Amino acid sequence: MIDKPFSPPSVASISRHYDKTNLEQEFRRSLDAAGKEMSQLTLSDLESLDELHIGGKAATRSLGSKAGLTASSLVLDVGSGLGGPARTLAAEFGFSVIGLDITEAFSRMARILTQSVNQGDTALFLGGDALQMPFRSGVFDGIWSQHCSMNIPDKERLFSEYFRVLKKGGRLLIHDVVAGDQSPIKFPVPWATDETLNFLSTELSLRSQVASAGFTEIFWQDISTVALEWFDQQKARHGKGKPPLLSQKLVYGDNLLTMVHNMITNLQEHRMRVVEMILHR
Repeated sequence: MIDKPFSPPSVASISRHYDKTNLEQEFRRSLDAAGKEMSQLTLSDLESLDELHIGGKAATRSLGSKAGLTASSLVLDVGSGLGGPARTLAAEFGFSVIGLDITEAFSRMARILTQSVNQGDTALFLGGDALQMPFRSGVFDGIWSQHCSMNIPDKERLFSEYFRVLKKGGRLLIHDVVAGDQSPIKFPVPWATDETLNFLSTELSLRSQVASAGFTEIFWQDISTVALEWFDQQKARHGKGKPPLLSQKLVYGDNLLTMVHNMITNLQEHRMRVVEMILHR
């Protein structure tokens, strides 16, 4: 399979894809319906909402446990979404985290949620473009990225920016979706309703791109089987008892179930794969 030609979507089109509703208003409405106060929220309450990637918090923990960073590390989370991974990294690994996301509504909501669980001193969230990051060179001990590159065609520039803002000896930690052996993927999926926002690289291309940027590969693993097992676990879990306090339907709307079904089908039919990687600068 060959990566499709460069055809960049606009920042506005990506933001529109993710910012379809008044997220904060819908979030507060869900809390009111459940009789829950913002000040009563815990990290567990947010778990079903704020880890916007395959594998949920388990995937964040898996990659974090292999990071090879110290508790004093400063980590940049690119494509930080609602801030779930950043809060997990801060709470469970002791990292100081700065989150960067192109969708301002996500960054704003991430700040609200982080303050609500009293983590404002360990995780900070900014709006910004991963292709022109607002940081000086050599700042971060680690860069963290989960399900971010799928909307970005110019991966050469993306990895160049990662290389620039990392300290020498720093680590790039990625958990991402790549194109499989069959194509096209079935839409909609969380990152795209059609081909116009879908820029999956093949595994071969992705490994070549990070090497060309100057990174050395430490660890690379295909975790597609683990991803499918996680979907099975989620289905079994949500088939029992009452639904979670907060759902990703707040983000993806009524298409969420269709998106989940398509991701499972894409994995089963080898139209996409999930990989976990650690790279050294």
